[in-house]
Amino acid sequence: MKRVLISLAMLAIASGTAQARVCIVSNLDTSGCQLGDELLYLPRSDGNEQLPLEFVAKKCDMNKTVAWTNSGVACIYAGDKEMVNGHHESKRKAYATVYESAGGILSIWTQMDNGAYWKIKENGKGEVVKLGERIELAEKICNHDIDGEEHPAKDYTDAKPIEKLTKDHYVYKLKPRHGAIIEVVGETYHVFVKVK
Repeated sequence: MKRVLISLAMLAIASGTAQARVCIVSNLDTSGCQLGDELLYLPRSDGNEQLPLEFVAKKCDMNKTVAWTNSGVACIYAGDKEMVNGHHESKRKAYATVYESAGGILSIWTQMDNGAYWKIKENGKGEVVKLGERIELAEKICNHDIDGEEHPAKDYTDAKPIEKLTKDHYVYKLKPRHGAIIEVVGETYHVFVKVK
């Protein structure tokens, strides 16, 4: 505790300005703090080295002096930051062009409840799918590089069948014929589904 208070004093001296407020918190809830406050984080549990680091990443202005120990953090409050998963963001970037393109052509694509877009790429020659029937499916994954270049798999592989087609299922909503190929584009995936 003493080291953290000393760190807070050093932070105030290093910033060159005397702040009117020091906002003290014991968890990640900084709703009572104001942007630019000196922030003193004193977690109730001591010794977890990840807690102060997580707090710094989520709450502190990294362009200002930050002081921390295993027992706490002293910094300038930057406001809440958007936290993103780097792996998910790189996948989202890879599929962004095709995903955004599908969203711009709703006369061709249908957006489903999960946010993905679906369209019949090629209609089949069989009968139109019917409610209650079992539908066999095959899929072909289309991977994308970070720059959006598409790399579709060579062949279709069997996918989990629809045991009983319901009116809420995307396949029924599109009403394809047996043999149709449905193109599916999500934020982080692109796949072709064959209705057998």
